[in-house]
Amino acid sequence: MFYDLCHQSMKRNLVVYGFSFGKSDSHIVDYINKSDTESIAISIYVGNKTIKQLDEERSSFTNLFTKKEVVVYNSDSLFPSLRPF
Repeated sequence: MFYDLCHQSMKRNLVVYGFSFGKSDSHIVDYINKSDTESIAISIYVGNKTIKQLDEERSSFTNLFTKKEVVVYNSDSLFPSLRPF
Protein backbone atom coordinates (compact mmCIF):
# COMPACT_ATOMS: atom_id res chain seq x y z
CA MET A 1 0.00 0.00 0.00
CA PHE A 2 2.74 2.49 0.93
CA TYR A 3 4.57 1.75 -2.32
CA ASP A 4 1.40 2.36 -4.34
CA LEU A 5 0.79 5.73 -2.68
CA CYS A 6 4.37 6.88 -3.21
CA HIS A 7 4.52 5.51 -6.72
CA GLN A 8 1.38 7.38 -7.76
CA SER A 9 2.65 10.72 -6.52
CA MET A 10 6.11 10.49 -8.06
CA LYS A 11 6.77 12.53 -11.17
CA ARG A 12 8.25 10.48 -13.98
CA ASN A 13 11.48 11.96 -15.27
CA LEU A 14 14.05 10.79 -17.78
CA VAL A 15 17.65 12.00 -18.12
CA VAL A 16 19.36 11.38 -21.44
CA TYR A 17 23.10 11.71 -21.89
CA GLY A 18 25.06 11.22 -25.11
CA PHE A 19 22.13 10.31 -27.34
CA SER A 20 21.00 12.25 -30.41
CA PHE A 21 17.61 10.65 -31.21
CA GLY A 22 18.48 10.21 -34.87
CA LYS A 23 16.13 8.84 -37.56
CA SER A 24 17.04 5.25 -36.70
CA ASP A 25 15.90 5.88 -33.11
CA SER A 26 12.27 6.61 -33.97
CA HIS A 27 11.12 3.49 -32.13
CA ILE A 28 12.68 4.88 -28.93
CA VAL A 29 11.05 8.27 -29.46
CA ASP A 30 7.69 6.54 -30.01
CA TYR A 31 8.09 4.52 -26.82
CA ILE A 32 8.95 7.61 -24.76
CA ASN A 33 6.03 9.55 -26.24
CA LYS A 34 3.65 6.74 -25.29
CA SER A 35 5.15 6.37 -21.81
CA ASP A 36 4.06 8.16 -18.65
CA THR A 37 7.31 10.12 -18.61
CA GLU A 38 6.49 13.74 -17.89
CA SER A 39 9.88 15.49 -18.17
CA ILE A 40 12.96 14.72 -20.23
CA ALA A 41 16.37 16.29 -19.60
CA ILE A 42 18.54 15.86 -22.70
CA SER A 43 22.25 16.64 -22.88
CA ILE A 44 23.68 18.76 -25.67
CA TYR A 45 27.35 18.88 -26.51
CA VAL A 46 27.99 22.61 -26.76
CA GLY A 47 31.54 22.62 -28.13
CA ASN A 48 31.91 25.50 -30.62
CA LYS A 49 28.24 25.64 -31.61
CA THR A 50 26.58 29.01 -32.02
CA ILE A 51 23.51 30.04 -30.03
CA LYS A 52 21.45 29.54 -33.19
CA GLN A 53 22.72 25.97 -33.61
CA LEU A 54 22.01 25.18 -29.96
CA ASP A 55 18.50 26.64 -30.26
CA GLU A 56 17.87 24.53 -33.36
CA GLU A 57 19.04 21.40 -31.55
CA ARG A 58 16.83 22.19 -28.54
CA SER A 59 13.93 22.86 -30.86
CA SER A 60 14.38 19.51 -32.60
CA PHE A 61 14.07 17.74 -29.24
CA THR A 62 10.94 19.66 -28.25
CA ASN A 63 9.43 18.79 -31.64
CA LEU A 64 10.08 15.08 -31.01
CA PHE A 65 8.49 15.12 -27.57
CA THR A 66 5.56 17.50 -27.95
CA LYS A 67 3.60 16.27 -24.91
CA LYS A 68 6.59 16.17 -22.57
CA GLU A 69 8.47 18.87 -20.72
CA VAL A 70 11.87 18.99 -22.43
CA VAL A 71 14.89 20.53 -20.75
CA VAL A 72 18.31 20.60 -22.39
CA TYR A 73 21.56 20.89 -20.51
CA ASN A 74 25.25 21.21 -21.32
CA SER A 75 26.68 17.68 -21.42
CA ASP A 76 29.88 18.94 -19.77
CA SER A 77 27.92 19.79 -16.64
CA LEU A 78 26.79 16.24 -15.80
CA PHE A 79 30.13 14.66 -14.96
CA PRO A 80 32.57 17.53 -14.35
CA SER A 81 34.80 15.35 -12.16
CA LEU A 82 35.50 13.06 -15.12
CA ARG A 83 36.90 15.82 -17.34
CA PRO A 84 40.64 15.84 -17.85
CA PHE A 85 42.64 18.52 -16.05
